[in-house]
Amino acid sequence: MFPRFGAAIGVRLALLLILGVQGTGVMGQDRLPVRYGQRGGQGRVSLNGTSAFARLLQEYDLDVQSTSRLTPRIDRHDALFWFPDSDREDYTEEHERLEEWLRSGTDRRLIIVGRHYDATIDYLTQIGQSEDSEQGLDYRRWLAEAVSVSHLESLEQQETYFDGWVEWTPGSRRRSSQLGGPWAAGLENANLTTSRYPNIPSSEDQKSHPTRSYEVKLEADGKPFAVAIQDSLWNGGEVIVISNGSFLLNYGLTDERNRQVVANMLDDLGVEDDADLLFDSNHGLRDVLFLESDEAGLRVMQREESGQKTMWDWMTEWPFSFFIPHFLVLGILIYFVFYPIFGRPKNLALPSSTDFGQHVEALGELMEKTRDRAYAIQHINHYHEQTKSDSRGLGSPAASSLQKTTKPDGKSRDI
Repeated sequence: MFPRFGAAIGVRLALLLILGVQGTGVMGQDRLPVRYGQRGGQGRVSLNGTSAFARLLQEYDLDVQSTSRLTPRIDRHDALFWFPDSDREDYTEEHERLEEWLRSGTDRRLIIVGRHYDATIDYLTQIGQSEDSEQGLDYRRWLAEAVSVSHLESLEQQETYFDGWVEWTPGSRRRSSQLGGPWAAGLENANLTTSRYPNIPSSEDQKSHPTRSYEVKLEADGKPFAVAIQDSLWNGGEVIVISNGSFLLNYGLTDERNRQVVANMLDDLGVEDDADLLFDSNHGLRDVLFLESDEAGLRVMQREESGQKTMWDWMTEWPFSFFIPHFLVLGILIYFVFYPIFGRPKNLALPSSTDFGQHVEALGELMEKTRDRAYAIQHINHYHEQTKSDSRGLGSPAASSLQKTTKPDGKSRDI
């Protein structure tokens, strides 16, 4: 059944993407919002974001969260959607942790969306055809650059490999013309783009996992586009590997046929249009966790994260991501203005030449250099006696002649 949000979310998403792209100024391809596999930040309006798919799930009153770490927190969830932003072939550490998660629960679902797609080419193709102005020429130039980059990447991915789940087979980038499988119910075609196919592993690779079985959920031009994997060790759990996100990402969901594919996928997973439950009513599952990773993959942690956002987490979120860089620049300018070395020249007060206290300090420093306490005390006592004598008058006997004092070395000098 076509979901109740189908038409509405299509209009809202189309407007969101138009406003988001126009808001960037589109002065160059690098200015397009193309951040991959993210819900927040730029992913909200990115061509390759997942915010629209997340809102689609929220229409079923499902709680959708995101993380870039595999911590004990994932054990509280029974449905994971992983959008890796990398074409890496080796995710051994992540696979081991996710298999542990599958074995530790019942009826869990892990959906892995391959990275072999970028909506930039499809978007620029559509916009370039509708623009006859000078800006349209720019779009077509950026499209040529994007196609060139995609072609070079495809040349680097010409080998078939087994990633632990399925066997990835290379192919040329093309638009599908015919769909098949349970997820294609009611559709002859959709706006799907293919470049790599998640095939059922060869009999040799299957020997390492004899308890697994495979089922093709979606075909594109007769080749697997989505493959489901079941294993008796997973307690009814299932892993679904999807070729790419051409029907799940923000730009793909602007196409009504792609939204129908998503609706069929959710029906197959057990998400009911008029229910608040995910999969089976006996379990009462109410949440979905999005796994977002870059080239480094998902960080596997054995201890539970605090749940509180760190300072760096806050700095990367709106509005702090906008204001903090400006405050840093302002702080640097203030530093250079007011710090004595870099600031404006100032008139410093000159030391007084009539301050008798400075004479006393200088005399004390000279006495300290002799390292002779007795000698210093003798001079100080003589000073006090001399001032007392001077206070009696200039004609007093004590002031009428020089006195001699003896230093510890036996030499005498006049005082």
